[in-house]
Amino acid sequence: MFYARWTAHSGRNASAPYVVTHSGGTTQIDVDQRYNGGEWYSLGVYDLAPSSGHQVGLTDLGSGTTIADSIKVVPQNTVATPLVAADAVKFIANDAECQRRSKNTPLAGVKVHH
Repeated sequence: MFYARWTAHSGRNASAPYVVTHSGGTTQIDVDQRYNGGEWYSLGVYDLAPSSGHQVGLTDLGSGTTIADSIKVVPQNTVATPLVAADAVKFIANDAECQRRSKNTPLAGVKVHH
């Protein structure tokens, strides 16, 4: 199970596109970051195969400011809860406020390794 977390604000992106790359392909989940701040929001359950380049990405397409905060991956067959916090997220833009070069520039991505 994949989760995302952000801080909510009325100026945030109303359709922030999270993209999950998994064994079955790629799935985009549009999230309204104006609401549900400070809560873990489910991005879904996906099958992960070893060494398959799984990742969770976020771009700034849409309206408002997009926030890349935290991603949590919870394995479905164990009680362990690995957490990838904001300081471990690879920010591709220069800062968390996402000074972007173009509208299609990824804000952040996190790779999932087994």
